[in-house]
Amino acid sequence: MLHKFIPFVLKVILTFIAYNSLAYLLKGIVANWQQFLMEVPLILLSTGCFYFALNKKTHFRTWVAMIPWLLFYSIVDIYYILFNRVFKLVEFLELPEMYDILPTYFTVCSLLLFGFLTWLFLKNLLLKRTGLLLAGFSPLALTAFFAYFIPAQYINVIQFISPSINTPQEYEQTSENGRWVTLLYFEAVRSHALNSLSHPENWQDERSNLKTNELLIAEHKNVHIIVLESFLDPTLLNKLPNIQTAMPDFFKKINSKKGMSISPVFGNRTPQAEFEILCNVPALQQTSIIEFNVFTGAPTSCLPAWLKQAGWKTVATHAYKPSFFNREKAYLGLQFDEIYFAKEYKPDASSYFETRLEDDIQFMYDGDLFEQNRAFVQAHINSPNKQPLFNYMLGVYGHWPNIRDKQRFPDVIELDLSEHNTEMQNIVNEYYYRMVALETHIQQLHIIDPNSLILVISDHLPPMKGMSDVYAELDYLPSHNNNTFVNIFYLFNDSNIVETQDVFHHYQMADLIISHLTQSKCLKPECLPKRDKTNLSEHYKHVISSALQ
Repeated sequence: MLHKFIPFVLKVILTFIAYNSLAYLLKGIVANWQQFLMEVPLILLSTGCFYFALNKKTHFRTWVAMIPWLLFYSIVDIYYILFNRVFKLVEFLELPEMYDILPTYFTVCSLLLFGFLTWLFLKNLLLKRTGLLLAGFSPLALTAFFAYFIPAQYINVIQFISPSINTPQEYEQTSENGRWVTLLYFEAVRSHALNSLSHPENWQDERSNLKTNELLIAEHKNVHIIVLESFLDPTLLNKLPNIQTAMPDFFKKINSKKGMSISPVFGNRTPQAEFEILCNVPALQQTSIIEFNVFTGAPTSCLPAWLKQAGWKTVATHAYKPSFFNREKAYLGLQFDEIYFAKEYKPDASSYFETRLEDDIQFMYDGDLFEQNRAFVQAHINSPNKQPLFNYMLGVYGHWPNIRDKQRFPDVIELDLSEHNTEMQNIVNEYYYRMVALETHIQQLHIIDPNSLILVISDHLPPMKGMSDVYAELDYLPSHNNNTFVNIFYLFNDSNIVETQDVFHHYQMADLIISHLTQSKCLKPECLPKRDKTNLSEHYKHVISSALQ
């Protein structure tokens, strides 16, 4: 018996090493030696049960027995390669959004491959050995049970066995402790936080009253926040051919006065940037990979609520589908008076704008959104309602895969880059047309609403093949730590651009807005209210505990 067992163990371990070598080559997650203690025993145990549940005549029996593990590992690594982040169990909620934006060929190929491997495993399974199949899944089910139903104990056990699980880097956590162990650890931490935050009476703070009182005596002018998807300033890529001279005149006028702000995300997950901008707290991901996903519509203490309580009319406009990332309930919980999505995406509700998209174009042009939003603002200004307006808007034109109507928007900037030419060519030309649209929008707003306060900010940098490696190659903001999280913003007050200094965080934008509605008019982060990590964590827990109700 032993002479059969040893070759089986060697095959499983060698396959594990070979898989991780392939993951290394493809820039996936690479296993540290510690995984041999944390996860390989689990793989051997379950794969052994699967092995004996298969027909003895099965070709490559050991590898067929490993299919469930290989499928799981592939999901985690493909997700990491595509999105530059570690997969978490809660991200199953994002699958509809993910497949909506991925190319059709990728969706079809991945479903065919995963379907074939699942069929191959089931085809060779002996029904009379179903007990062994269940035995193979039982260690996984048991560990999942502990992680979900008694999360505090699971967290304590994993932290005792492997102190490295406490490292703040998710990649390092997964590399050292295994994909399955870490996946369940993340879920246990999330479940534990949800249990803790389900009692809002434990997380009260006085921010709402303080901010509202501050705004009650502030200047009651219209406030416009414009969040733009993947709004990269390509002139910040030092190794990109000099394209500054090809930029619109508006860019040349305001470029030297742009601000810098650190986003919570890189390459995707726009709602995290929205959460920070609107809620004045960091997106700590204690309850979900996307904070908006846990919102129920219950009122929360964030910027829209403070402005509303101080007399502003609060309006949210989003240029994409309301189903994405639970935005309807999130915006409702943020206490927007009116919430608008394009007529095409929500035909049963009244909306003031439409996408004007051609059939093969997925994301609405910013200029079309701005034009219709200006008409909405003008109608409010002309109405008998003299409430100041909080006009929050999210434009999605820069969304990956950056496909545009080239008849309407032909290339105006040609790049000579070999490897990343196509992606960067599209991003740079999109940026050109977005700046043209932004110029018209800002100038027109200054005419119809000259005393307003306007913030234009990027949610995150655009994703590209190679992700952070591409930005390193092209020398993006090399002097900044975590440079791929640093994004641009522009602030206009009373029709003049405000030149800020140093680097802000997205979660400081609400404080920056309030400071320019009051007398402080901060230009540096140091001027804003001081909050240490404990304060920020407490404020975050208050927001989320309210949102969960």
